Amino acid sequence: MKKILTLAITFVIIFTVSAPNYNSVQAINNFSYSGPYKANMFQRDVLTNPQTIIDGIKKFHSAVDPNSLDFNLSKAKTIINNDPDLLKLAEANNTVYSHYWIKHINNISDTLAYEAIKEIKKMNANISSAEYHTLNRQIYEFVRIYVDNPYDSKNAYFNLFFSFHNGSAIELVPIGLKVSREIHYELPVFDWLPPKKSYYYKVKVKAVRSLYTP
Repeated sequence: MKKILTLAITFVIIFTVSAPNYNSVQAINNFSYSGPYKANMFQRDVLTNPQTIIDGIKKFHSAVDPNSLDFNLSKAKTIINNDPDLLKLAEANNTVYSHYWIKHINNISDTLAYEAIKEIKKMNANISSAEYHTLNRQIYEFVRIYVDNPYDSKNAYFNLFFSFHNGSAIELVPIGLKVSREIHYELPVFDWLPPKKSYYYKVKVKAVRSLYTP
């Protein structure tokens, strides 16, 4: 359990504290956020006070378990239901897989990132193709680091937060990813040979799309 926790904390330090400020039009000045999510702020037509968006992100801080760093979708939905300024629009809750016969680390990472994006797209969030590309690269790098490191722990967690202007409101999309691996034994051609052990990887995708009217 100690190894799992240490690994998860490492990911948060790498991806959250040093997170760049993504913007599809122009850089948002003075945007500073530190918390359990990797924050992606997009601004298109209307200038939005960055602090307003940060306030929206902070509403979902308690949805992340402080010990395991797992994103609790049920808690996130409860936060929305109990907050008159939030409206739930959609959610994602599914597991995607990379089959055991996919061996190369880049192919595993590509497959899982692609399948995770497909699940997130089902929420019809206001995310452009360029912004989905940014998200794809983030998930790819996260999975690649996990697969590339031979450690004993089975789970690692990565929490992202997308936020963008939507009319007079702000769209908030917290996303929780849990990557893990399972052992697969391939039966040998000859009975006297031992089974060949290999791994397949999976990512649990949990997300909720909400509208925040400050």
